[in-house]
Amino acid sequence: MRNTLTNLVLLTGILSGCSATVVHNYSPSSNMSVNGALEVGTFKYLPAEQDKNFKPNQIQVTAPFQIYLENPIHKHFEGALFKESRSVGIVVKESTNLLHGEIQEFSRYHGLLEADFTLKVRYVVSTKDSKSCYDKVQTIKKTTDAGYSSGPIWNEVIKLNIEKAFQDSQFVSCIHP
Repeated sequence: MRNTLTNLVLLTGILSGCSATVVHNYSPSSNMSVNGALEVGTFKYLPAEQDKNFKPNQIQVTAPFQIYLENPIHKHFEGALFKESRSVGIVVKESTNLLHGEIQEFSRYHGLLEADFTLKVRYVVSTKDSKSCYDKVQTIKKTTDAGYSSGPIWNEVIKLNIEKAFQDSQFVSCIHP
């Protein structure tokens, strides 16, 4: 019943071409442990930088309706990265290791039965003199039932993407004291 109602609401949104602004709170949930220190820098949200009609808080969707977060995507991601870093034991402060990069894709493909959530992020760890120690793109894609609420899925996709960088031995060696 709930999925049918959710799908009807989404179908109404699709047919009417409406948009929605979502308040999305991120809570760290990783159970990893990482030793190191870094400073969280700026992550550019490329879809908004490459298309002047695309808003900084707009999620890429494949439906006629638009989804917006309350705050810009890059600020949301930087906050999540800061929280997850502290949660796993990384010392987050002014550091010689600056973590920055690009959010290349933050999307939701919405089909009739399934929804695909994708987060593609380029992580760069560089020193204050701009020498790059780590530069890799991490991609996470998660598929769920189309009627499932997006909030928990976005949290999971963000966490898994960040963990993918944290699990990379090259990343860890760059931030290790």
